[in-house]
Amino acid sequence: MLFLSIVLGVVFSASSAGETLAVKALNYAPDSLTLPAYTAFMTNQMWLFMIPICFYIRWSYTGYDYIHHYVNGGILLFIITILRNISVNVLPGSVFSLLISTSILFNMGISWFWFKKSFNYSHIGAAAFCIASAGCIAITAFLTVEEGGANFALGIPTALGAAFFVALMSVWQEKIQTDFDDVNQRLVELAIISSMIASILVLGYAGASRELFTWGAELGKASGTPSGMGLVVGVSITLPILKLLVRNSKYIIIQNSNAFFFEFVQAASALLSSLASIVLFGEPWGYGYIASLVLMAASFALYSKAKYSVKTPEVVVEPMVVINPLQVSVWR
Repeated sequence: MLFLSIVLGVVFSASSAGETLAVKALNYAPDSLTLPAYTAFMTNQMWLFMIPICFYIRWSYTGYDYIHHYVNGGILLFIITILRNISVNVLPGSVFSLLISTSILFNMGISWFWFKKSFNYSHIGAAAFCIASAGCIAITAFLTVEEGGANFALGIPTALGAAFFVALMSVWQEKIQTDFDDVNQRLVELAIISSMIASILVLGYAGASRELFTWGAELGKASGTPSGMGLVVGVSITLPILKLLVRNSKYIIIQNSNAFFFEFVQAASALLSSLASIVLFGEPWGYGYIASLVLMAASFALYSKAKYSVKTPEVVVEPMVVINPLQVSVWR
């Protein structure tokens, strides 16, 4: 199970980083495109790619007793995708990615409140190093990014809000999956139905914010050249595929490990996305990024220590009773 979680952690990290980079590719294109509701809507179309899988495994819906879970999942998913896409569209990718990793702190608080989980000093130290890693990235970016290149007043609160709801959804899934009679089938239903619900809610948000009525003009402008057309179409198709990998790998990781382990996978993804944004888009680099790598390594080391340290069970020695063999032979 651990090996599977690690492999899926790699898949999640690459896919999640790719999701951020795809949105930033639209932002940094010659004909810049910034449509948070559109990118949020496209990421939630991953359910379309799951339908062929359902036909292949001859899946039939039987989860009527769990529909309330699927609705709650759709609402949480809507909140996460909207906040996440608002933030990633107005912040440098490197800053956004590391701010999202603060979800580990929210995860600890929610797990303590909901599950009454206790955390040892290694867990707390790992969380502290993770937060410090994110802080190094953010501070470095704040000091070097040009003022006109980002909207920190909007981007920071929405990134932290997304981090909170990501942690809430992770802990929530860990809790509800204990109620499922067939975990694998229910997770498939959760992924499909919650994505459909989130898509409808995103369209409602896009209409209320009036962004929906600008999609035609903005997408047409960004697709005015062959390269622009290829970028817009490619990103629009890639986003739901990446989200398919992100969502399903996340569900299986939590199923085989726990929500707290998933937060460290997400932290690794954030660091990968941050470094990739620097390399691909020329976002700022400094000593803060080196410090961030060191702190993230320390975070993983402490978490490994916390996860694999096994307490030696206390051995209770029963008093020895010595039987006199002569007495035994007499009674026989």
